[in-house]
Amino acid sequence: MNSLTNPDSINQSLLSYLSNQEELVSNYKRTFTYAASYEDFVEMILKCEDIEELKQIRFVIHYKYQTFTVSPMINSLYSNSANVSRSSSV
Repeated sequence: MNSLTNPDSINQSLLSYLSNQEELVSNYKRTFTYAASYEDFVEMILKCEDIEELKQIRFVIHYKYQTFTVSPMINSLYSNSANVSRSSSV
């Protein structure tokens, strides 16, 4: 219990976490930077042995998919429903 409230222990844990995150980001950037083609990208994923790096890649792929496909569809649905409600109220 004493280590949970010890400021030095908390700081060491935070520093460890932040350095790990920096390493993941640099690995992620390297993965996407050096993948010249789709096949290279898939091969890098298949050869990757670090689960945290794979989780990061999955998160970014999921985020980009949501941003570029699902979000515009939802926005268009909302704008279409707003247009329909305006035209029906006139």
